[in-house]
Amino acid sequence: MIKDYSLKNFIPLLISFVLLIYYTVSSICNSFNIYIFALFFIFIVLNIAIFYILVTKRNKEQLEPKFYRYFIVISYFFIFIPNIILVILNFISAKPELSNAYHYDYVIVFGSSVSENNEKNENINLRLDYAIDYARRHMGTKFILTGAKVNNDIIEEAYYMRNYMIKNNIFNERILVDPLSHNTYENIQNSLYMIKEDIIRRNRFENIVKQPFILNKEKFSFNNVKIGFLSNDFHLMRINMMAKNEGIDNPLNINVKSNKFFMFYNILRENLALFKAFSLGQLKIF
Repeated sequence: MIKDYSLKNFIPLLISFVLLIYYTVSSICNSFNIYIFALFFIFIVLNIAIFYILVTKRNKEQLEPKFYRYFIVISYFFIFIPNIILVILNFISAKPELSNAYHYDYVIVFGSSVSENNEKNENINLRLDYAIDYARRHMGTKFILTGAKVNNDIIEEAYYMRNYMIKNNIFNERILVDPLSHNTYENIQNSLYMIKEDIIRRNRFENIVKQPFILNKEKFSFNNVKIGFLSNDFHLMRINMMAKNEGIDNPLNINVKSNKFFMFYNILRENLALFKAFSLGQLKIF
């Protein structure tokens, strides 16, 4: 078998090496995720397979290698193209960050993984620092902190956020805590329910709504309530899509800039979360 070791044939192998280094650094600095590991593993294996095909120069007249080659290429693009499209959509769909001068009635702060190693808490700390800065400028705003204890979290994400904000002199009376939400879909549903209940309680209309919000949407409208959805930039596209599904016509983003180096890693993880949300019926195209 004649092998071709020309420089251009090593490009897939180089891509595999770069992906391996990038994944290793990203996973060390972030919490481990089995799904993102599987995605990077598939990318790397497919690139190595393409390198093997290019170097060995499989005879195109041989039926089995031909099917093998087509299978590898089609598999690569079936995985690669949807992810690239979603990466692009994530960038172009992000609305500009609203000014601190804009007043919200409520700000929903979305949780993220919480580790004993504070360096791995970068995303959640960035969100909280922005929320604290905003809270000091707008004394009338209430904050919904949402997130359960998931995977290897050392504490419920919502309780971690509450403790963080109280340590920074944000009064407990301005904070509503949801420690039961395990994903973005539950974050939004539970937060909207808590906002609705808080509005009813503040206006002394305790008996207007007896059923949970998700069973009683038509009896309550958020049209006149200014709700800010605060999270990292890579997370906002999925939040917006889910918020619209819950009747929020024009979700107001509070865009917290994240570490640029980990942006590709985080968006790939978001892509997997989007596919999961569609498969579970949490998101609908129409």
